[in-house]
Amino acid sequence: MENSNREDFAKAAFQFYITQKKKIDIKESMIKGYKEMGQINLSLAELGMTNEVSSDDSIEGKIAQGEY
Repeated sequence: MENSNREDFAKAAFQFYITQKKKIDIKESMIKGYKEMGQINLSLAELGMTNEVSSDDSIEGKIAQGEY
């Protein structure tokens, strides 16, 4: 009976370890992903702002010339 309790304890401890390890791995993976996406999103936002500013300039120029 005592051996059975030890086996159950070891099994539960191992299962707990694996569960916690998976949680830590997922959290680390998400942190890495958010950091990578942050850089990508910043680049896309800067590119969008550049395109928006240049398109605004051309629209304003057309309005000023009465073409729009």
